[in-house]
Amino acid sequence: MSDKVEKIEAALKDRNRDKNHRLADVEHYLSAKGWAARTKGSHRILTKGTMMINIQPTKEGKVKGYQIRQIRKLLF
Repeated sequence: MSDKVEKIEAALKDRNRDKNHRLADVEHYLSAKGWAARTKGSHRILTKGTMMINIQPTKEGKVKGYQIRQIRKLLF
């Protein structure tokens, strides 16, 4: 794994940073882990096998906090 992917993974595991994840970073991390992405409006839908993650940016370009919690629950 690259340093950037490792840093993003560590940040995703940190519960205190749930509202501070850039959409581009989360998409980069999930793509590196083998998730396929598609866009439908403002939603980014990522799939891997039968699993699906739906992420949506805030006005600031960050992922919503509850979606980060869902990602953490699914991946870790």
